[in-house]
Amino acid sequence: MQAQAQMTTAPADFQANQFNASLLGCLADPQKSIIACCCPCVQFARNAEQLAGDDKCLRYFAYYCLAGVGLGWIWRVNLREKHGIDGTVTADFCIHCCCHCCALVQEGRELETRASIKH
Repeated sequence: MQAQAQMTTAPADFQANQFNASLLGCLADPQKSIIACCCPCVQFARNAEQLAGDDKCLRYFAYYCLAGVGLGWIWRVNLREKHGIDGTVTADFCIHCCCHCCALVQEGRELETRASIKH
């Protein structure tokens, strides 16, 4: 007997071309918020692994330790482009410079939401 991946349909308020998780809604996911604030390299690595669809978490962790916020910005651009989310490179840069931890949480929540929806 094979286990089937649990997929759901999109909630009524889901918007394919927008972030569905609020940038300032960090506290909606306390675990991600604590990790992003205390050790952002871990949250970045988890997000990058999920976005890339591979199992290279340790590699992403090391990349982040070397490049930090700049790498977060580049991966945010990749996330938007991969999922067709509206925005600009400039806005992504400003978000990661000013609200880096919140951006990591938003991106993590967005990736989880999109992964759980059957396309």
